[in-house]
Amino acid sequence: MQATQSVFEMVLARWAEHGPRGLAHLMWRAPEQGDRLVQVYLDGVLYDVSHTIEQREMWLHVEPGRPRRIELMAVPVDRPWSDHRENLGGWSPGFVSTAELVLLRDESLDVDSRVSVRVDGQSGLGERLWRGDEARAGFGAQFGDGRFGHDDVSAPGFSQGEFGYGSFGNDATAWHWRREGLSAGEHTVDATVLDRAGRTIGTLETPRVVAIDAVPMAAKNLRVEPGFTLRWDG
Repeated sequence: MQATQSVFEMVLARWAEHGPRGLAHLMWRAPEQGDRLVQVYLDGVLYDVSHTIEQREMWLHVEPGRPRRIELMAVPVDRPWSDHRENLGGWSPGFVSTAELVLLRDESLDVDSRVSVRVDGQSGLGERLWRGDEARAGFGAQFGDGRFGHDDVSAPGFSQGEFGYGSFGNDATAWHWRREGLSAGEHTVDATVLDRAGRTIGTLETPRVVAIDAVPMAAKNLRVEPGFTLRWDG
């Protein structure tokens, strides 16, 4: 059984709500961990190792006020303190907490066009494709003749807002939408583009399914005693 980072589906570290300054609670989810212990590296230096293969959380004492890089490595139980820093690849597990949608737009659409986004079939307020003060065109088609950011001559040029997103010779900037606070589980996101009269002029080919991860529950039956000794029951 080899040391690996690939078994971690979720890693979460957050400051303890109560306790001494610099005390952080680290939790992870690794269904494929198997009979491995977990090493914790801080800024590439081996910091600690889990005590049992069932353990899925740990308390860390870290200096607050500056960024720290936390990386996990699942290792064989017979070599828990073997240093694997050379195998750390900067891999980080995916943790999805926000639904996002990006649409490409071009200046042929009505300036008053709106997008209606539905989450699980429930529509929110329609949002404008362009803000009132947002430029809708790119470089002048005849380079040097048009003003930067506007098409003052003949045809449209490069996209202005998201350089390189649109097809060459067309303005197709990106419109971004995001929603936080969704419950854990799968959510369906769909969108419809409407003109100024409220008529549908575009839809997604297929609704998008976004899987929101569950935030781990706080540890149970934990007691931090004077001297920062950690004990747990069960």
